Amino acid sequence: MAEEVKQKTRIHTVYKPPDGEYLGQTKTGFALGYHCSTRYAWMPCINCNKLRWVRLLNGRPRTPHCKYCGDHLRRGLSGKVIRRSKKGYVIKYLYPEDFFFPMAEKSGYVFEHRLVMAKHLGRCLHTWEFVHHKNGIRDDNRIENLELVMSERHNTISILQTRINRLEQRVTRLEAENILLRRQLDDAKNQSSYSV
Repeated sequence: MAEEVKQKTRIHTVYKPPDGEYLGQTKTGFALGYHCSTRYAWMPCINCNKLRWVRLLNGRPRTPHCKYCGDHLRRGLSGKVIRRSKKGYVIKYLYPEDFFFPMAEKSGYVFEHRLVMAKHLGRCLHTWEFVHHKNGIRDDNRIENLELVMSERHNTISILQTRINRLEQRVTRLEAENILLRRQLDDAKNQSSYSV
């Protein structure tokens, strides 16, 4: 266990690091067992004062917080870490003691729309159950906008909605072309009446 040293940096108590490391010491990634030559510094987290090796970028620490404190800083009002996936879905972090934790991936994250539906039903969702957004907006996770479907039906709904959207866009485009053609026809009639 680390022994406490009666020394203060700003507000935090500094703990004596193991194996002779000292605060501010730098080492390469190879020396620490990583497969890179990046420099690391032995530094405390500014919130919890936990000492850890921090990657340096341009001579400065990459992050002043440890992973635990950094996750707590990103938490929303619900106390859960909130992120967005590349496809635009909202993702939330669940703690292992949470009732719906079996739905989460190994990292502890679960899609918010699946979590909302599971809470509405009062049970965890199975892997073959899909939650469909009725209006197509992926971050609109109101229960009125969500529909629980099986995988085959979800695929059918998605294909049909895509087809409907394409047809609606085509109708809009054709209506715009009709308006343009009518204007051109009216202009041609007006020009022919002036020339007579």
